[in-house]
Amino acid sequence: MTLKMLKMLLSAFFMCIVLTSKVTKAQKACDPIDNGPYLGVLPSLLMSVSEATEEDLRMYPLDPMFSSELRLMGVIDSVSPNGMIITPQMDYQLVDPSEIFVFETDASSNRNRIRLVRPIDRDGQTASFDDDINTLKFTLKCQPKYNTSLERLYTVHVQILDKNDNSPHFVETYEVEINELLPVGSTVITVSAEDRDLNLDGNITYSVVQIANDLNDGSRLFDVDALHGNVKVRNPLDYESLPVNQKFYNLRIQVQDAGMPSPMSSFTTVKITVTDGDDLGPFFQYTGCQEHKGACAWPEYSAYTKDVQKNKEIRLMTTKGTESTYADIQAKDMDSLSSEIQFSIIATTPRGFDLHFSISTTIMANGYYRATLNLVSEIDTNTLSNLQILIKAEEATFRRRHAIASVRFMKPEENSNTGGSSVSGQQTSSGNEITSLNLGLIIAVAVALTLIVCLSLVVIVIACRRRSPPDDKKNLMTTSGHSNGAYNEHTPL
Repeated sequence: MTLKMLKMLLSAFFMCIVLTSKVTKAQKACDPIDNGPYLGVLPSLLMSVSEATEEDLRMYPLDPMFSSELRLMGVIDSVSPNGMIITPQMDYQLVDPSEIFVFETDASSNRNRIRLVRPIDRDGQTASFDDDINTLKFTLKCQPKYNTSLERLYTVHVQILDKNDNSPHFVETYEVEINELLPVGSTVITVSAEDRDLNLDGNITYSVVQIANDLNDGSRLFDVDALHGNVKVRNPLDYESLPVNQKFYNLRIQVQDAGMPSPMSSFTTVKITVTDGDDLGPFFQYTGCQEHKGACAWPEYSAYTKDVQKNKEIRLMTTKGTESTYADIQAKDMDSLSSEIQFSIIATTPRGFDLHFSISTTIMANGYYRATLNLVSEIDTNTLSNLQILIKAEEATFRRRHAIASVRFMKPEENSNTGGSSVSGQQTSSGNEITSLNLGLIIAVAVALTLIVCLSLVVIVIACRRRSPPDDKKNLMTTSGHSNGAYNEHTPL
């Protein structure tokens, strides 16, 4: 054998020894399969399991979500040469890790693992991160079965993965009072909800939900910011449109998380009480008027010229059906604020007669304001009978909202109604009397009938005369004895 061949044999021998030693070392129990990171003094083993409830573990005890590979060489609790003993240490926490996890070797894959056997809730009692259990940390001692005097220590970090097991919830109940004049876009209130889950499972959004069959549902009038929970006015509010003793809206708000595949949600109802604002002006009111939204539309009063006397209150009337009754000029603020009302004369038709009258305002026990109209300068009857006064009822606020009514004057005969009653319910004979207009119509009809009768007689007479023979023919017929008027040969010439 040459020297060169000998060197080659020695090299191969030493290489086999090195490889054999490496293989033997890699197969030693309690050795790490791969070099883990050093997060501290000891080498670290990083694992992760999902949080679970008692029901989860009962129904799915071997679910891979609840276990993680323990990357150590050897077989746990085996009497084989690769057998090893795993002992978790209680050095970082009060809970014994051996009560939470089982350390075992999976028979099917021959891999070591830790498996969750006790329920664990990653989420704390609050939405704060401070009471969350994100990681379980403990020291793991591993001893080979063939020599328990040898031991290796590892720092184990078990990350607790979150799952969407908590519904978001509102932190309080909400009730707020606002004025109906609050502008569109204004923030009414801010709602807030919490979710104890992590990441997308705890990412929440807000939305408004319609309340079926609720007359006070506010989903059409309010909206909520999806991310921040700011409730805002969406459409103009109207205090007067709400039912009496129910001046509020119910706004149902849903909060929902982004958990997949089944998001979780909860609800709250915000009670929004609406107070009255100064958005309506005064209104005139009297019995029998044509009403619109509870107020007299085109209010009109009248007075007889005979009832108008200087420096005396003018007695005014309103008409209900065919009856006219005395009534006061009364007005009130349509808002529940009941602002003070002031009456004034703004114009007359024809113009220029407003200084002939005065008007004063008094408040009545029922909350209405009453106007007293007086004549302060004489006006002749003919002028007065064609006169109309415009009266303004104005609220004493900076908005100066107002309503207008008219007062017209007339002679007594102008107000006669067939079959009706006079002022204060007194009976009148005007219904049985014939007015000058009716009398003229009757005379015209009578003259027309007379002319028709006369013309008819004339036509009849003319027709009769055309049918009758002349007198000489009648005589001839009588003398001859022939009705046809023929010549008689025996008549002497």
